[in-house]
Parts: sequence; C-alpha cells; structure tokens
Amino acid sequence: MEKERFYRWYFYARDVDTNNILAQDLEEAGLKICWDGKERFLFTTTDHAIVAYIQRSKVKKNMKFDVFVQVNDGQIRPWEFNAAETRAKKKKKPLVKRNKKRTSPASK
Repeated sequence: MEKERFYRWYFYARDVDTNNILAQDLEEAGLKICWDGKERFLFTTTDHAIVAYIQRSKVKKNMKFDVFVQVNDGQIRPWEFNAAETRAKKKKKPLVKRNKKRTSPASK
C-alpha cells in the first residue's frame, strides 16, 4: 500500500512589493534550507487552492516570485505550477500531406 503524500508549497519573493503581497495572503514564513543548500526566507502554505490563486494573480498584481514544493519530509525543490499545461501546449508536428491521385469510378 502506498503512503499518502503531504505537500507543502513555498514562495520566495524576488522583490519588496511581492514580499508585502505574500505577507498579506500567507500566514507562515521563515528561513528554510532548499535543495541547493541556500537558506531562503519562504512563505508557506499547504492549501493548493491558495497556490493556484497566487499563481493566477501573478500578472495582475505584478508579482515576482519562485515556487518550491516539499513532499512529505523531502527536500524543498523548485516547482513549476503550470508544468502540465506547458507540456500540453507544445507545438505538434504538422501532418505530412500526401498527394494521392484519385481516380473516379467512371473513368475506368
């Protein structure tokens, strides 16, 4: 039986304005050590709906941040929110059209 996964998302503000906005939207914050060994001041949430809301507000509120995720007690690593959408939007190869000469049944 597979163990249930517990997700925790972290936001790293890259400017002062974003820091103020995240401080209003998220309650918990603190210094954390990330996968690369760097210590960062991160805002924390376990609610995926809040993560989605902040991601949708990114352009509207002109926010600049990085998102990290931690699964259970694993390392805090980078996370791309729209990874599934990005994969779906990749350009598909154009279909190759074949020139087939059609003969009508009347011409036989």
